[in-house]
Amino acid sequence: MITEYWEKIKISVLNPLLRSIREEDSKGSVWFTISTGLKAFVQMATSLIVIRMVLPEELGIWKSVVLIQAYISILQFGVIEGLNRQYALYRGAGKDDIARERAHLAFTFILFCIIAQWIDCADHCWSIVVEWQQ
Repeated sequence: MITEYWEKIKISVLNPLLRSIREEDSKGSVWFTISTGLKAFVQMATSLIVIRMVLPEELGIWKSVVLIQAYISILQFGVIEGLNRQYALYRGAGKDDIARERAHLAFTFILFCIIAQWIDCADHCWSIVVEWQQ
């Protein structure tokens, strides 16, 4: 029974995946899919390791940082998600200049967001330091 199940998986999943990896046109998308799955696995493994190694009092801080990462992605206002769609669309249409311009614009926006977040974080940390000194 297990060998039949394995054969079905091999025929329906593994063979098309291996065929796609060998084709030049789809190498990027296949590796992107594999790396996305690997990223999810590494994040899950990291969470399990952190839960084992971090004290219960400090686990709340870790979870807060992870939650902040999720909220920061909301503050990007969909720029990255839009770039993912539009970049491929413009590249497929042969409009490489527009695709490059959109990518630079998205990079600039995200860089601005990162700098603003670091300034806000530094300001917050500085106010905590000032309170501790008093």
